[in-house]
Amino acid sequence: MARSHRIISRLMTALVWCGGMSAWAAESPSPQALEFFEKQVRPVLASRCYECHSVAKKVKGGLALDSREGTLKGGEDGKVLVAGDPEKSKLIEAVRYHNQDLQMPPKNAMPPSEVKVLEDWVKMGAPDPRVGAVASAKPGRVIDINEGRKFWSFTPLSSPVVPKVEHPAAKIQNPIDAFVQAKLAQKGLAPAPPADKATLIRRATFDLTG
Repeated sequence: MARSHRIISRLMTALVWCGGMSAWAAESPSPQALEFFEKQVRPVLASRCYECHSVAKKVKGGLALDSREGTLKGGEDGKVLVAGDPEKSKLIEAVRYHNQDLQMPPKNAMPPSEVKVLEDWVKMGAPDPRVGAVASAKPGRVIDINEGRKFWSFTPLSSPVVPKVEHPAAKIQNPIDAFVQAKLAQKGLAPAPPADKATLIRRATFDLTG
C-alpha cells in the first residue's frame, strides 16, 4: 500500500513538473516570433502609439504601450489586448477604424499593412520581449461639496467692514484700496508710489497688446 502511494506521489510530481515546463514553454516566444516583433511590431507601436501611450511621453487613459507589462495591463477602461484573439482585443478594434467611438490614432487611420502587422502579432500570441515601467493609475479626485461651497464665487453677497489702514504712503481713494493696502500690510509690504501718466499708458498698452 505504501509503495502504491509512493508511485502515485512520484507520478503527480512528474505531471506538475511537466505542466510547469509546458506553461514556461508556451510563455517563451520563439526566435522567429521575437524577430517579427522587433522588425515589424515595435516600429509600428513606436511611430503610431508612443506619442500618447508611453511612460516617457504621455499615458493617456492610463494606457502605456511601451512595455509588455503595460500593454497586458491595459488602461482605465480595461485590457486592450487578448493574446491570440484579435477579435477580442480593443487595440485591434481601435486601429481598424470600424468603430467610430474607438479609433486610434485619433487623427488618421493607420495603413492597412500596419494594421495587419498588429493583427498577425496578436494572432501569434503577442510575443513581446520588452520590459519597463508600468503606468500607475491616478487616484480619483475627491470632491468635497461642503468645502466647495466656501469658494468665493459661491458665497452669498455681504458688506464686509472696510479695514482701517495706517501707512504714510497709502492713499486710500476707495474701499478697494483699503482692502489691498490691508493685505499688503499683512505681508509686510509697502505700497508702490503712484505711477505717472506715461507709465500708466505703457501698462495699458501691454495689457491690450500683450
